Amino acid sequence: MGQKLLINVAHEETRVALVEAGRIQNLEIDTSRVDSNKNNIYKGVVHRVNASLQAAFVDYGAEKQGFLPLSEIHDRYYPRALKGKKVPIQEVLVQGQELMVQVVKDEIGNKGASLTTYIALPGRCLVLMADSDKTGVSRRASNEERQRIKQLVNGLPVPEGFGLIVRTAAEGQPEEALQNDLEYLSRLWTKLQERYRTLRGAGVIHQERTVALRFIRDYVGAEVDEILVDDKATHEEIVDFCTVLAADLRAKIRLYDDPRPLFSRFQVEDQIDDIFARKIDLPSGGSIVIDQTEALVAIDVNSGKVKTDDIEQTALTTNLEAAAEIARQLRIRDRGGLIVCDFIDMRDKNNIRKVEQAMRDAFASDKAKVKLSKISEFGLMEVSRQRLQSSIMTGSFTPCSACAGSGRVRSVESSALYLLRRIKETVVRGNYLHVQAKIPVAIANYMLNRKRRELSDIETETGTAVEIIADVHCPPMSAYIELMSQPTKTKRPRRVLQTIDLVRSEVDKRELDEDEQVELELAEERTGWVPPDATRFDLDGENRTLEAEFAHEREILAAQREADESLARQLELAERAKVIEAEALLMRERAREAREALGAWGRFRTWLFGPKKKAEEEEAEAAPEAVAAKEKPRSEERSGRDRDRDRDRDRRGRDRDRDRDRDRDRDGEKKESRDRGGDAERADKDRDRDRDGRGKRGRDRDRDKDRRGRRTESGARRKEHDKKEAEEEVAASGSGQAASQAGSGSSRPAAAAAAASEEAAPKAASAAQGQRADSGASDDGAATTAGRRSGGGGGGGGALAHRGRERRCRGDAGRRRRRR
Repeated sequence: MGQKLLINVAHEETRVALVEAGRIQNLEIDTSRVDSNKNNIYKGVVHRVNASLQAAFVDYGAEKQGFLPLSEIHDRYYPRALKGKKVPIQEVLVQGQELMVQVVKDEIGNKGASLTTYIALPGRCLVLMADSDKTGVSRRASNEERQRIKQLVNGLPVPEGFGLIVRTAAEGQPEEALQNDLEYLSRLWTKLQERYRTLRGAGVIHQERTVALRFIRDYVGAEVDEILVDDKATHEEIVDFCTVLAADLRAKIRLYDDPRPLFSRFQVEDQIDDIFARKIDLPSGGSIVIDQTEALVAIDVNSGKVKTDDIEQTALTTNLEAAAEIARQLRIRDRGGLIVCDFIDMRDKNNIRKVEQAMRDAFASDKAKVKLSKISEFGLMEVSRQRLQSSIMTGSFTPCSACAGSGRVRSVESSALYLLRRIKETVVRGNYLHVQAKIPVAIANYMLNRKRRELSDIETETGTAVEIIADVHCPPMSAYIELMSQPTKTKRPRRVLQTIDLVRSEVDKRELDEDEQVELELAEERTGWVPPDATRFDLDGENRTLEAEFAHEREILAAQREADESLARQLELAERAKVIEAEALLMRERAREAREALGAWGRFRTWLFGPKKKAEEEEAEAAPEAVAAKEKPRSEERSGRDRDRDRDRDRRGRDRDRDRDRDRDRDGEKKESRDRGGDAERADKDRDRDRDGRGKRGRDRDRDKDRRGRRTESGARRKEHDKKEAEEEVAASGSGQAASQAGSGSSRPAAAAAAASEEAAPKAASAAQGQRADSGASDDGAATTAGRRSGGGGGGGGALAHRGRERRCRGDAGRRRRRR
């Protein structure tokens, strides 16, 4: 089933969820209160070089300085004489030196960000590495795909001094997509160098994209069917980004404008609530409990309500479900570092191996680097997972002001006694004039009502005025004590503020200025207000301008490419037309040569009988007749006269073929004789042949004219003669029929018989004339049929058949004379 990417944008936070089959597979939440600096590029200034740590502390514009170890310093910052050598960091960097650094890890607690000078610009398909000559391919790609990608990368115009890492998203992408990605990253690097040169002092020169664009670049692939965005401005930004770097995803982006909230429409809100929960239920009734500690993440698997007859099977079922859910929860929450999973104990080693394999399969799709150990004899599995970014909890939750993250608060009685002891100890050791304590209302009421005598004793013994103020805005487990010292002749009174944590029993002291108000500081600490960073929006605008320029140039290149392709097609059509014209001229030339090779007699024979068919065509024409002859039943075999007619026809065909072959051989011999002669002799022969041909053609025309005249006269005489013979035969046959009818006693009058014979006579004559006008050969069957139609007896039919054979012989003899 396909995946959907849901992007919900609000003023305070942006949420991006990858949903498959109705379940969240990945989630990222970016809040305006917490700004991640990972992958940002800065211009840094070396503040201090620490030889004992072999690292440098770099000021890159943040509140805390970044940590740069020696292993993360590129060779370009080494002195020329020390390049390629292992030297201490104090010989490489000096205080005040400027560097281009990139944040690898965000600030965690009191630790500053981790920095590197190995700059990498991530794109959709490629990662461009500055000052590097290495090229790598993602390990997740198959062997065949790795070979194809390596061939494509070898053909890319990689700038000199740069390296490439091909990401998993490049799998199945054409060369044009990789080249487009490389060109965009090269331009972005040029912009970074310009900002680095023009910026004075430490500051940001490249801001990582928003969470929506970053998620699309890093996680979205061809398996995502649809991208839904419920904010118009973000929708336009994503469309512009995909136009430049992910053209295949542009058609999948859609603006969600339904009044129902986007995450509620796809039942995602309830699943997000489960992600923030400490306890997660499993399908079979078990559960897992996730606890974050300072050094590691502890996950406990509980069987819960799972009940089966076999305890071992219960443990296996629960552990398999827990393995899949643990990998999903760690991926969504982005928990990193050391993770300890406490599975339910199993005795069967095969079941233990199944759970270990299930954990490996569940982490296969995780982009973070994960290492898994085997399940120990205590049922524990250790997992080491790379932290890709700050956890969702960091942006969505703050430490509890009451319990400070411990989950427990101090009782009112214990808190009051602790504050009373702290005040007495401080006043007794110092020389203070006045003490003012701002504490929560419940603790203040307890001290004023239950510990009034103890407060009076402190004032009497030390001579210090003690004031207890119940502050409704004070955090439940915090107290603020302001101490004013006794003035002297040379010094004015000092003001000291103690901030007390009642849960961890920690005290923070600092001296106040004369005009400083504790209330204002308390309000600022409660709200946590920090001025917004305006550089982010400026850099986003510059990045979008760069993308717009790049997209415009791509459109121009696409139009130019289309025009070039159209011109190429036109040239190809013109070349094809020339080839066709040349072929036509060649065919005409061959036809002319063929006509000249035939000569006058060959052209006349072709005009008279048609072109000679090839042997293959004659066999193809004869094949259906042969098949039809085989399929006819024996009852429909032809009569003897038909077979004789076919035999005569075949004999005539063989004679024609023999004469045609003889003519062709004669023409071939003439052509060979012409070819053997010289050019002059050939020209003389051609002139003589043309003269003879013209004379022969004239003689042939005269002979044909005389022959047509004689043929017309003989035809007319033959028609007259045949007509008379037919009339005589019809009359004779009519009289014979009349006589036979009279002899047999028939009632039919003789006049009717005579009339019938008179009507049949013209028909028989016309049939005879039509048969004589044929190709010169009338068969016996046709003559017999004409005689029967005329009403004659057997003798008349025999006479007609005899005359037909005589005419056929005369026609054959005439044709032979003409050929000779």
